[in-house]
Order: sequence, then C-alpha cells, then structure tokens
Amino acid sequence: MKRTTMVWAPIIALFSILLPSCSEEDDYYPYYSYDSSIYSDSDKVYMSEMILFIRPYIVENGERKYIITEKIFDLRLKINNFWSGSFDSYFFDLSHLNPQDQNDQYFLSKEAIPYPFSIEISTVPDELLTAGDYSNLLNNRWNLQPGAYITQIQSFYIRTIEGKDILVTTPSLIVPLEIKEGVASVNLGTFDIEIK
Repeated sequence: MKRTTMVWAPIIALFSILLPSCSEEDDYYPYYSYDSSIYSDSDKVYMSEMILFIRPYIVENGERKYIITEKIFDLRLKINNFWSGSFDSYFFDLSHLNPQDQNDQYFLSKEAIPYPFSIEISTVPDELLTAGDYSNLLNNRWNLQPGAYITQIQSFYIRTIEGKDILVTTPSLIVPLEIKEGVASVNLGTFDIEIK
C-alpha cells in the first residue's frame, strides 16, 4: 500500500499542476501574457508616431526645381526643447528614374518630390535581456500626452550626385504640434525647404 501511494503521489501532484492550465481558449497559458506592455494595464492610446514630409528644392533662373536623391538622412528633431532624435526618410529607388534636369550637384524635377519620415516617439527594443535593460527602457521611455507642443526641425543631410553629404540647417523651422486624446499617429505637415 505504501508503495502504491509513492507511485501515485507524484502523478497526482503533476496532474494538479497541469489541470489549471487547461482551457477552452487555444491561446491561453497561465504563466505568459501575450500583452507585451510592461508599462501600463490601461487601455489608453498614446501617440507613438509622427509623420512629416520634406521637399527640398533649389531656385535656378527664378524657377523652383525639386531635388531628387535616394533619401534625406540624419534629420534632427526637437520637441519642447527636451526631446530630440535623428531620423532618415524612406529610401527612394532611383534606378528607374529619368531626371528631367540636373545641375552640377543634384538631379532635379519640376514636380515636387516629398521625402516621407515616420518618426517613432516611443520604441521598445527587440531584445531585453537583463534587469538593467528593462530599467533603462522604463527610465528613458517618454510618451507624448494630449496637449500642445513646439516642434523644431533643426537640420538634415542631403547627398549630392557625387556622393558628398551636404548639411542643411533649418533653425527657423518651428511647427506647433497638437496631440489629441486617443490618437496614435499625427501628421506634422509637408515642408518645402530651399537648399542654398
């Protein structure tokens, strides 16, 4: 009798551990949450993305001509003088493009070429391995709450035909930004910027 109890006791203990994990829902596992948010359990939506478009141009003989390049990169952005970042526009494949015009530095077009930027305001790294990684994430995470902000586009780089990177500073490009409740993405606007 004692021997039978010794055999059945571990089986019953194992069964009692596994039994609570049985569920009719296929995606249920008692020790794992599919919600990746470690920040809050509320259903509030915070702004996480800002989009904007830059259309660089030059003026030749009194006529505006838009620059054609693969991308605009290292765009420096500041919000309320305390958040900044550096971002690249989407990449344009120029291999199928027949430029209408060119000068000694750029391919040019009479049509406006908007370079789109998708700027993530708060991001989560793909891999968090240590407690320090989680601590840094929580300490550095910043969400824009509903309200009014001042956005400054400080500078960006544009590449010439010869591969030279030209710094374009835009210290006076200041734009109001209004975040509304429950909005995850906002369009900052389209900006025509003269390259001199």
